[in-house]
Amino acid sequence: MIVGMVKGQIRRLVYRFRNFTRSFLYGAKYAAKRVFVLFGLVVVILWISVLLYASFYHIYVPSASIVRPAYFKFRVCPSGVGMCSFPMANVTLCAENQAEVLGRGQQYNVMLKMSVPDSASNRDVGMFMVISRLYDRYGIIAQESSRAVSLKYQSDLLKTIQTLVLAPLYLTGLIAGFAEQTQSLTVELFEEYWDDFYQPAVGVLLEIHSRQLTFYTAQLQFHACYAGMRYYLFYYPLSSACFGILFNCLWVAAAFTLSWYKLGLELLEGPQVKAINGFSSEADDGAGFVQPFTMNVARRPTETVGGLPDSGDTKADTGQSTEDCQLRHRVK
Repeated sequence: MIVGMVKGQIRRLVYRFRNFTRSFLYGAKYAAKRVFVLFGLVVVILWISVLLYASFYHIYVPSASIVRPAYFKFRVCPSGVGMCSFPMANVTLCAENQAEVLGRGQQYNVMLKMSVPDSASNRDVGMFMVISRLYDRYGIIAQESSRAVSLKYQSDLLKTIQTLVLAPLYLTGLIAGFAEQTQSLTVELFEEYWDDFYQPAVGVLLEIHSRQLTFYTAQLQFHACYAGMRYYLFYYPLSSACFGILFNCLWVAAAFTLSWYKLGLELLEGPQVKAINGFSSEADDGAGFVQPFTMNVARRPTETVGGLPDSGDTKADTGQSTEDCQLRHRVK
């Protein structure tokens, strides 16, 4: 008897342990599935938010700086020495398959940067004019500017001191840039230039009104002047990115939640609607409505002697009830 009791206790313990193990494994499996689905959903929402912010930044914030080389050309004199025309250059802003490069509604500072040798002939030039014309895709001049430029003045004493101090660098050439004497001229062609919405600029015509000026290279530069939201997006990229991605995560998560809730309601209401529609179709029997139920009450039988109804009256009443039912059915 004691052995049987012990065996029963052991069986109950084994049964309880087995049930506990099954429930624990089932709960752990269910929790793991939920965590995996939640983690995947968070990753998807985060990636969608990052892509949306990157696309918005790429479209809304134009390039901060656009640099194009300017290659000037001129007509040589018949003698083969010197220039017989002003140097001119046609700078194309857009690429081969690109409609426009400047951001519409964005301000730009347009500058021409030139590397000029510090020679006696250039110092004797004095002031000269730089003409610039912006044109659209049809060749129509959108805007024009004229700027007066001159080289930086340096006295003979200052140049002598500078040459003596930098003589070791000039002779050895250890540091690049000290082996030649040049000046960098920066001409501001347009200040706060707005690109036209209807006539966006695609190129610039440059003309230097001087036949004695010599220079090495020239570059046309467009520097964006950001304001408003673009200012914060460009100068505070980390804070703007965190705020923008967080905002995108919130409304993307809200969209996912509403879609999931609506889908759940449709799945729950679907069987009920089908059952109701099936019941209505069977009850309507093609008539479009449920016909009311009416009960015909027969006339009270005529009593005869002995308390029993007459057979003739009963047949008459039955026939009358049948005719009434058929008449009502026709009316319906």
